[in-house]
Amino acid sequence: MKLFIDECLSPALARHLNQSGTHDVLHPRDYGRLGERDDEVLARCLAEDRMISPRMPPTSASWWLGKISILA
Repeated sequence: MKLFIDECLSPALARHLNQSGTHDVLHPRDYGRLGERDDEVLARCLAEDRMISPRMPPTSASWWLGKISILA
């Protein structure tokens, strides 16, 4: 599974999942992308067919869904 772990989560989570051998996980700290705008993160994840694992309140999910429909 291809995942993007949000920067507010620990990069250790990405490393642990990558070590399992069954996941391809990115964390922005590991490739110099801390502070990247949400629309840039979303565009990159869509281009790479990567799921986003954010840490945000459930009410924020509607914001992401709106962004997905704009880019689709």
